Amino acid sequence: MPGSKKLGVFFVGLGLLFCPSSPLQAQEVPEYQLKAAFLYNFAKFVEWPQDAFQDSNSSLIVGILGEDPFGDHIDFIRNKSVKNRKLEIRHFDTIEDANNCHILFVSASEAEGLVEVLESLNNLTILTVSDMDLFIENGGIIKFELNDEKLGFTINSEAIKQADFKISSQLLKFGKLVKVEPKPAGD
Repeated sequence: MPGSKKLGVFFVGLGLLFCPSSPLQAQEVPEYQLKAAFLYNFAKFVEWPQDAFQDSNSSLIVGILGEDPFGDHIDFIRNKSVKNRKLEIRHFDTIEDANNCHILFVSASEAEGLVEVLESLNNLTILTVSDMDLFIENGGIIKFELNDEKLGFTINSEAIKQADFKISSQLLKFGKLVKVEPKPAGD
């Protein structure tokens, strides 16, 4: 259930969590605030191909497709920089509008059209992220998982290869890597 949950601290050794208190104790952190921190860290530890950006001054765009579950919790990453690129947060109502972003969080409001959304992004270098069931199985790249009140994530290794991303070994240490074969078109 979204909202405040006692979530285990994640990325302890990397100092990636934004909470100012001791990284060794559990924090009362709203679920989507923690997920926003993860999006920021995905931007830090994923390398996009050169042609994913118009030029060296282009922003790294984090998009939210559908209803925004983050609310104000995503504001703390707005206008931060990652790898000399300013982060921009954008909201999209349709997948056609989201084709120019770099990280795309697909909201649960898009569950009914999930297969079509992911198929339309199939040949683009967009890091897709969601917390929906069957996201990875349908070709999504990173899925948030909540187990025993600890937030983690699963990474689809085949989707990473297909999108030509390079993921830092530091990020791979904390995610669960799975191999999901791409579905043939039309399935």
